[in-house]
Amino acid sequence: MILRDIRFAFRVLTRQPVFLIVAVLTLALGIGANTAIFSVVKAVLLEPLAYTEPGRIVAIQTLWTKTNHAGNVSGGDYPDLVAEPSPFAAATRYAGGELPVETGGRAEFVVAYGTDAGFADVFQLKPVAGRLIAPGEFRTKAAVAVVSEGFAVRHFGEANRAVGQVLHVEDSAMSIVGVLPARFHFPLKAELWFPLPWENTNRTAGNYRALALLQPGVTVEAARAHLSAVGARLQQAFPSTHKYKSFTAAPLKDLFVERSRMTLWLLMGSVGLVLMVACANVANLLLARATARSREMALRAALGAGRRRLVGQLLVESALLGLAGGAIGLVLAFAGVGALLRLAPPNLPRLEEIHVDPAALLFNLAVSLGAAGLFGLWPALRAARIDLHDALKQGGTRGVLGGGRGEWVRGALVSAEVALAMVLTLGAGLLFRSFLALNAVDLGYHTEGRLVLTASIPAKTEAQHLQAGATFDRIFAALRELPGVSAAAGVMGLPTGPYGSDGLYAVEGMHDFLPGQFDKLPHAGFRLTSPGYFAAMGVPLIAGRDFSERDLYEAEPVAIVSATLVRLVFQGQSPLGRRIKCGLERDVWMRVVGVVGDVRNDNPATPPGPELYMPCRQHPYHANDLHIVVRAQGDVSAAARRTIARIDPGIPVKVATLDQFHSDAVALPRFRTLLLIVFAGLAAALATAGVYGVMSYAAAQRQAEMGVRIALGASGGDVVSILVGSGARLAAIGLACGIAISLVAGHLIESMLYGIRPQDPLAIGGAVLLLSGSALLAALIPALRASRVDPALALRQE
Repeated sequence: MILRDIRFAFRVLTRQPVFLIVAVLTLALGIGANTAIFSVVKAVLLEPLAYTEPGRIVAIQTLWTKTNHAGNVSGGDYPDLVAEPSPFAAATRYAGGELPVETGGRAEFVVAYGTDAGFADVFQLKPVAGRLIAPGEFRTKAAVAVVSEGFAVRHFGEANRAVGQVLHVEDSAMSIVGVLPARFHFPLKAELWFPLPWENTNRTAGNYRALALLQPGVTVEAARAHLSAVGARLQQAFPSTHKYKSFTAAPLKDLFVERSRMTLWLLMGSVGLVLMVACANVANLLLARATARSREMALRAALGAGRRRLVGQLLVESALLGLAGGAIGLVLAFAGVGALLRLAPPNLPRLEEIHVDPAALLFNLAVSLGAAGLFGLWPALRAARIDLHDALKQGGTRGVLGGGRGEWVRGALVSAEVALAMVLTLGAGLLFRSFLALNAVDLGYHTEGRLVLTASIPAKTEAQHLQAGATFDRIFAALRELPGVSAAAGVMGLPTGPYGSDGLYAVEGMHDFLPGQFDKLPHAGFRLTSPGYFAAMGVPLIAGRDFSERDLYEAEPVAIVSATLVRLVFQGQSPLGRRIKCGLERDVWMRVVGVVGDVRNDNPATPPGPELYMPCRQHPYHANDLHIVVRAQGDVSAAARRTIARIDPGIPVKVATLDQFHSDAVALPRFRTLLLIVFAGLAAALATAGVYGVMSYAAAQRQAEMGVRIALGASGGDVVSILVGSGARLAAIGLACGIAISLVAGHLIESMLYGIRPQDPLAIGGAVLLLSGSALLAALIPALRASRVDPALALRQE
């Protein structure tokens, strides 16, 4: 029976190829978009991390109770947090980032981390070649390392050949003792791990990130309670430093996806709305088709087919449409995933795990059949509810708009399409306006025409760090001599860059780093710069002077402060000549010699905070890894590389532009804005097609009525006004409902907006104009066609 129904449904559908193509493609767009976004959401948010027992791994964090901000842990606190008895089976701390690594005479930047002996236990690691670092080697800070399988293959051809090879990390020779599996990457993009080379037992500096493996059966809530209790004990033991300090635990997965979670769920909801618009569109097509097939249904009923049999046959046709749409949608999903990977921001986690897998195929099948039921059930029930006498008589299939429940349902579906499209269009408009505001914000510096060279000079001793500073000064001077270069300078703490520091500071005469005063000390960002950095970046010097070549290690320590720091601490008084101290490197008072404009150092959406700038040459231990900013006309990257290589061919250099740094900082807002615009455009196009289809059907149904009106003296404009007015009413109802839904649900995207509110009148007005204009145009075309009908011909056909 079912095979016969399928064969019959196939013959019926293929008799009307235009209907078939339109319906299938409409569904394919909705189903394909849903499958593609589901593949991303599943890989990033739903799948467990690719580690052994990832659900047991948690991040241990310092919790600043005054601001409810969680961050790194200090070296002094860490032993107390993981001391026995504890809910942790293993624990580890780690620190690192992009470091210069030399292999085979070639230097490059590699994501590398120093860890302790618990790292392998937390992740339950097993090498694919060689061995893990032994506990004793961690204790003695042995010069050994393990690398990723990708690193081993890239540099030595295969994993086994990497074991025993020697590489240099910041001028430290390390022997490779093992290779970790290619699938293991932690932290993100890490390829090299070695024993932590230094220990910091300070309780105020958050130098480490920490992880723990929970004991079997222990929950995250139990771990949080334990850490909170430890925090309470430390508050009593160290009231001056821990007054607003506690500790917490978070599932490791949350750290991976916290920034992208809301964006991905927003996109999943958006494609769900697109699918609903597509289903409403196809339901309208089926309702119109059911009206045209009423005589066929009546004949089959007269020949003995029951209502259940008729409904079943029509649902089979709907299922075939849904499956055909799903099949083409699957092709679109593969293409869509590829496009998403190209558009995705570089910091979107787990990119390498995103693909269309069997779960996505099952999701595609479920959505296809679900869509078939969504758009096919009501038309099937409507078609099976027939009046044999009316349906079989000549002309029984005609009617007038507004006459009959079927026409009301079609109108309601169109209004629903417009409402859903309004929600998406308004959301896209809000994100677009927000993105424009984010791009227009005053960064406090200029990005255009700035080349950024990331360079590192290995150094261990004080003499080597001082020599590294002198080498950088030679590099800056040589770069300034290049044609087209107007400025060149170095910085540790480039805006939106990976380096930088922050912490507490004291102003002489106001406070100091003394017991009982730590909770009163102000906080600022710490950045090291060379002379000419502010000019190279376009940061205005408000008062005083820039650093000079005389600000060396032996000279009086000096500092430059930002306008926000002056406003918060000095309260309108000039800071020039005052002395300031921080805990970055040297416990010395620094004389303030200048004030510069505010800079959005963290990211463009974060207001400028207080900043403390210090000369690179006076803080050499943090100034051997620098970003070199070159202000130039034209591309001087190749010449800059050659210049650095002439001074020291062993210095690894990575080239980018300041525009690229800024672009990466706004990549996630750009990604979600672009995709939502695409989905909103798709929904608007489908809604417009829905209005056109209903109005075309209405014009055909009312052809006789329009013929009578014209015969009685109505003008073409009157006919157009009647039909366009009907379409306008449907669109107006949809727009009103869409605006209401958007205003109620606006808080869901409020955290993603910058500089505007969900009730932004320009975004609402733009969305209304776009959709109302499209709907009116869609209604106008069939109305104009109906206005040119020949009355005699129309009445004769009726």
